[in-house]
Amino acid sequence: MRNVLFTVIASFGLLCGFSAQAQDRIPIDRSDATVQALLEHSRTTTSLKADFVQEKHLKMLATPVVSTGIIRFKKPGQLRWQVDTPEPSVAVVDGKTVMISKAGKEDDVTAADRQAFSAITNLIEGIVSGELLDGKSMVATFFTTKEGLLVELLPTDPRMAKRLKQVTLLFDTTTHILRELRMEQPSGEFTLTRFSNAKFGVAHGATTFKL
Repeated sequence: MRNVLFTVIASFGLLCGFSAQAQDRIPIDRSDATVQALLEHSRTTTSLKADFVQEKHLKMLATPVVSTGIIRFKKPGQLRWQVDTPEPSVAVVDGKTVMISKAGKEDDVTAADRQAFSAITNLIEGIVSGELLDGKSMVATFFTTKEGLLVELLPTDPRMAKRLKQVTLLFDTTTHILRELRMEQPSGEFTLTRFSNAKFGVAHGATTFKL
């Protein structure tokens, strides 16, 4: 279970050499048409499904750990994070209910697990809805780049800042799809998560948010 928990948490790590390099970034204001189009799209998004590939770079390992899977989300507060390779695992959040399984076997869930996965769900919901970009819980800075709209988020809560230094999001400016996600942690470990085949307004099945 701990491996599953770590897999999900680590999927939101620091990407060294993030695709949109600093030298090609042009700062823009929140009132820019590109930003407003993204925010409007976020406000109308209620559910999504996407494939992901993640590379986990850990201090203890010389080479990154690569895994693939599918993320499914529905507002409010429903998440399914499914890792298919190399080791199958699933984490499901449905409101306050958290369920975890590994290799098809359900694991016990601790209070710490519930807290961690609830925080992850809130983070994803904030990204999807655009609420994370409103500047209340994080200070948002926007940039245009050759690869899309880059958003940097700095936590304003000192407690959060102890665990999270910065969140960086790269959106496609045409489809408004989140292509890459980075969360920088004080430890220096990082993970790059790339999303593809994203679909919005998905009608998830009745068992999607169950094990």
